Amino acid sequence: MLTPQQTAVVRWAWTAVIFAALLGLSALLMAKKINFSNADIGRHLVNGRIFIESHTIPQTNLYSYTYPDFPTINHHWGSGVIFYLIGHVAGFTGLSAFFAAMSILTFALFFLAAWRESSFPLAVVSAAIALPLLSSRTEIRPEAFSYLLTGLFLLLLLEHRRGTMSLKMLLLILIPAELLWVNLHIYFFLGPFLIFIFLLEEILDSRKKRSIFNFQLSIVNSRPLLLTFALTSGATILNPAGIRGALEPLTIFREYGYRLAENQTVWFIDGYMDYPLNLYFKIVCLALVGSWMIAIIRAWQIRKVPSIAFALLSVTFSVLAWLAIRNFTLFGLVAIPIIAANLAMADWKRLVPTTFPLEVIVTPLLAAVMLWGLFTLRPNYWRGQWTVTGLGLRPGALSSLEFFRREGLRGPLFNNYDIGGYLTYGLYPQEKVFVDARPEAYPTSFFTDVLVPMQENEETWKKIDAQYRFNTIFFQRQDLTEWGQRFMIARVFDPAWAPVYVDGDTLILIRRDGPNQETIKKHELPQSMFRVRNG
Repeated sequence: MLTPQQTAVVRWAWTAVIFAALLGLSALLMAKKINFSNADIGRHLVNGRIFIESHTIPQTNLYSYTYPDFPTINHHWGSGVIFYLIGHVAGFTGLSAFFAAMSILTFALFFLAAWRESSFPLAVVSAAIALPLLSSRTEIRPEAFSYLLTGLFLLLLLEHRRGTMSLKMLLLILIPAELLWVNLHIYFFLGPFLIFIFLLEEILDSRKKRSIFNFQLSIVNSRPLLLTFALTSGATILNPAGIRGALEPLTIFREYGYRLAENQTVWFIDGYMDYPLNLYFKIVCLALVGSWMIAIIRAWQIRKVPSIAFALLSVTFSVLAWLAIRNFTLFGLVAIPIIAANLAMADWKRLVPTTFPLEVIVTPLLAAVMLWGLFTLRPNYWRGQWTVTGLGLRPGALSSLEFFRREGLRGPLFNNYDIGGYLTYGLYPQEKVFVDARPEAYPTSFFTDVLVPMQENEETWKKIDAQYRFNTIFFQRQDLTEWGQRFMIARVFDPAWAPVYVDGDTLILIRRDGPNQETIKKHELPQSMFRVRNG
């Protein structure tokens, strides 16, 4: 028999092993080689380079020749600076490693919040349910900072609610964090929002609202959180655009003329394509709803009110995820501590073993079985994910840019939406793009009257081509839009254009009567290389 001290050592050692295994699995899910031609990271790196070299932040559509003077608010400029400095020192491999490390830290913050609100076994089970959903956003993006800071705010606010975090410490951490956040990503409003949720819970606590006097007293008692909310809200104006930057989350969709898959609802994506992560999102939703049923029943039995803050957070982040699949990861992370806290309200001692050593045996086995079951629901999806697990760029990621520069190709360029950041990284300032992945940086009419129609309709294409006299078409081949596919097929078989480069991600065509005749002679690809597949 082990002594109590030995039992404690073994328990903590086994806890550390399980925790490390979860962190390792989260790293495998998040560490993906960069699909550079389809990513925004190229533009973020150029943003950072411009700031470091000239100490300026672009306030207009600097990288495009179509609307170079269109005003924009660069709400993620700070992320670009961080990405550029890391990439400059450690390259793309270092940038991938930084993103993976930040993702692991983010997961650890939410897991720690779950552990503090429940128990280690329940935190493990809750994390296992949500882990597959976290792989929905593995591209290196500024939003990763929002995930991290959401976890930090939530953990500290829970500690403050528990009485283990002083007001002074809360202010010392959250105000600088919010000041940083507002210059890193547009989801900075989540900081004050989280504080407001906990402030509202404190005011509406059932023990404090039995009379008007006590309700007023509860507001007085909530002054620490009220002060924190006011100061963090005030910090949001400390960005290059001032009050306009602070209000950008409310106005960004006014000029947003391009329909992005990541901004679509779950039911729209269900009707459009088979997206495996929709299934995992619904599973986490069911787990969250189930945990609330347990919490409400148990609360009724013991005459205790469940967490108002967790209820409001559940509704808010569920709605965000249902309305835009880009919010799946954020929803999954927030769900971890909520599910764990709700499950903790049940009397588990009657149902499962909670004593050593059964606890440390059952916990990892249950988590492993759950994860195995979740991953086997969509094995082909996870096999595909495994093939791109790693650090740095995918093989040949820069080959098309190298070909463009080596052959001395020239603009004006016509490119599709997704590849704009890639071209900005490789060609700016010598060449500017036709469009990039910033709908807010162009008038809505540009997308509705120009970009989409010119890919759908030959007459519109000829009209716009005559206006700009394109010399090169640089296209991202994985464009799944109907107009993008139709346009690529039309241009490959268009006698006015010669395909000269193709790989798994990109396609380059140059005008036959343009300045690059020698490139056509050396590199023109036969039309027999290209096949049109139905469906």
